[in-house]
Amino acid sequence: MKKEIINSTLLFVYGTLMSGYENRYARLLRESSTFVGTAWSRGELKRVSWYPGMIRRVTTMQKVYGELYIINDLRILKELDNYEEASKFNIKKYEFRRMKISVRIADCWVSSWAYIYTN
Repeated sequence: MKKEIINSTLLFVYGTLMSGYENRYARLLRESSTFVGTAWSRGELKRVSWYPGMIRRVTTMQKVYGELYIINDLRILKELDNYEEASKFNIKKYEFRRMKISVRIADCWVSSWAYIYTN
């Protein structure tokens, strides 16, 4: 399983894309991806509005818990970017940026995409 995870495109989600949500994009993620398990990354959660935003802090001891998915169809990343109003580039008009972060799953660290709050 570790080799499969490391060689895959991964997405770490911590808010309204998690499995407990029934919005269109959470369902799309579940239908187009493989759930790996509960994972965490270093950072902080901030209440942005009715939804959370993860602030990346690699030196903190705080953990943001979420879910890790293997993306089976890369085309859904564009749709999820639209939902999150995100860019994978550092463009100031976007509230979130999709970027690679280190995520802990079971006993290993993996590199995964995540939506990081930029404000």
